[in-house]
Amino acid sequence: MSFMNTNPKETSYYEMSQIESLSGEIDKEEERERKLLQILLKKDAEKKNLLRDNKRLEKECKKIRSTKIWQTSKHLNKISWLVSFLRDSINPVKKGINDELHQENNYLKGQVEVLKQEANRKKLLEISDVDDEGYNRESIFMLLKEAKDDGNFIELLDSIIDDKQLNQKKYIESLKYAAKLFKNERVELKNLVYSRVLSALPTEEIPEFIFRTQDNDVFFPFKEVGSFKTSMALQTRRIQFIQDSPQSILDDKRIAYSWVDFLGLRRPSVQDKTFTYLTIPRDTGVVIKPVKGSGSRGVYLVFEKDYIQDVRRGRILHGWEALTVSMLNDIETSWVENDEWMIEELILEQTQTFTPAKDLKFYCFYGKVALILEIQRFPTLNYCWWKPDGTRISTGKYENDLFKGSGFSEYDKEIAASLSSEIPAPFMRIDFLKTNNELVFGEFTPKPGNYDEFNSEIDTLLGNYYLDAESRLSADLINGKQFIQYQYLQKNRYNEKISFR
Repeated sequence: MSFMNTNPKETSYYEMSQIESLSGEIDKEEERERKLLQILLKKDAEKKNLLRDNKRLEKECKKIRSTKIWQTSKHLNKISWLVSFLRDSINPVKKGINDELHQENNYLKGQVEVLKQEANRKKLLEISDVDDEGYNRESIFMLLKEAKDDGNFIELLDSIIDDKQLNQKKYIESLKYAAKLFKNERVELKNLVYSRVLSALPTEEIPEFIFRTQDNDVFFPFKEVGSFKTSMALQTRRIQFIQDSPQSILDDKRIAYSWVDFLGLRRPSVQDKTFTYLTIPRDTGVVIKPVKGSGSRGVYLVFEKDYIQDVRRGRILHGWEALTVSMLNDIETSWVENDEWMIEELILEQTQTFTPAKDLKFYCFYGKVALILEIQRFPTLNYCWWKPDGTRISTGKYENDLFKGSGFSEYDKEIAASLSSEIPAPFMRIDFLKTNNELVFGEFTPKPGNYDEFNSEIDTLLGNYYLDAESRLSADLINGKQFIQYQYLQKNRYNEKISFR
């Protein structure tokens, strides 16, 4: 698409409502299907138990028929009158005995169920890393703090690690065995059990026989294998092997700005100089931010000289001296990597107000948008998560600070997706500022802050987007895609003549 398109098409409230309703119906249908499969699983087990009982009874009957007593009983028909007499005499006594046995049998069955429950509870405790007598997170944290003060920290840490590894080994073995029990079952039951096991089993521990399912012409999506946390960890390790990775290059805000200038995107104007915390000019209507940074650390909105918003800490600084102290603290605590700062234009939601523009942060996976975060920074810091179809979603992050955001347009999403498709990397979060009139580029974020706080559902969703993006990117590179616009960036990123508006 053209980056110069200026005709955003907003998604109407009615359309969003319809999409939300349809999405809800699909979720309900999927839940009903899961419940039916669970019922089918139980019925299937009951059927197998009945078949086993029938086989056992048949064997017992056959064994009884082969005994001498059974053979002799054939001749008792000749003295049936004696049998009838004895039966009539014995029946009352037999009934009393049977009633007592029946009562005792019911009692014993109840005791067996109690013992089974107790045994299951003990088994769960054996594979759990939480002790039944109060060995909880708080006590562990306290022990670690005390061990650090006493100089015994490493010994305690090793002990916790050993205990965790032992418990995890039992846990993993149990999950593998659970999957193995359904190795030769019907496809739908196998898929139900495998999906549950894969949702809890670490990727590196998935046994080969589960992957072999795909080799037998049986489609199994392996959706649970994807993990954004795992992908981010591996991406961090890969970047350590490649100094000039796209993620590292675009993380430099000045280089990023030079590229979006070339692409024709609107972005804040920037002073063409790097400052230290002591040489920052005392301008107003500007944003002070580190040249390299993440998670809004070290970002300050200077509305007036005595009204400066510390974005990360959510506080107002009254005066330049307070700002200087705060910036120094950012450096000393390693919130900001280097004492290198830049100044850019402050983008407001509306002109002549103290309301900064909302943030729209697009989680992009090589041309596809998977998740959008809308942030309102005034009067309080609040968040709103969106699906690409315009429906709100819970992700496990910022659950106590959510608000009903105003959303994004289809044009906004297309801009982010198109820009992402020009970057030869599986993932890049692309951040914009949204005013009442326009979308303004903010920055590239290769590693979002606290990505490990996503709930399991979102972690799996984003993980699968990442794997899909890797596959598509590899295919494009094999087929000779040139990434011409990115090549321009690589050639010109050290050009000192690049102008900053």
